[in-house]
Amino acid sequence: LCPFCYNTLKQAEKLYSTKPDIYRRVVEYLKDEVEPYMGGLRVAHFVEVLYESRSDLSKLARRRLSGLKVAVYYGCMLLRPKAVALDNPDKPVLVESILRELGAEPVDYPLKSYCCGSFHSILEPSIVARNTGKIARAIVDSGASIVVTPCPLCLSNLRKYTDLRAMHLSELIAHALGVLELPLQALQG
Repeated sequence: LCPFCYNTLKQAEKLYSTKPDIYRRVVEYLKDEVEPYMGGLRVAHFVEVLYESRSDLSKLARRRLSGLKVAVYYGCMLLRPKAVALDNPDKPVLVESILRELGAEPVDYPLKSYCCGSFHSILEPSIVARNTGKIARAIVDSGASIVVTPCPLCLSNLRKYTDLRAMHLSELIAHALGVLELPLQALQG
């Protein structure tokens, strides 16, 4: 799931499980279109799944990420609102924990959850240029070799508006598992 879809589904699941009147209205509205949702499903982002299985992931790794200084950029939608946040919005650590298990060296920096500008890239690209510029300066100052993000839109904005070496978290995980070959040797200390 992209962070926007995760956020929307997580909020809907929370509403359905805590507000029966809303659940009934949605079921009534959709009754001719789909089978009613009976509840009981867990909405989970792939970061949660990776975090929960990080020690198994480490055992499956074919390549260690030793010496790779990684800045994790969460973006805003996985961490807000707090009611459905994947991690602590002020000090997220889930992705860093996953990467440490694979041998990487996550770096700390401010603005990990600062909004990149999101869909403003369509109508107000200056907002995205400004926001990603701030994020990029913080990442460069951290000494990171690379930035990873679990958000496809954040990745697109970082690639379009900055010179950072940026990749999706799934790409780095796939590299560690031996599924994808990335030219990272030069970046590993």
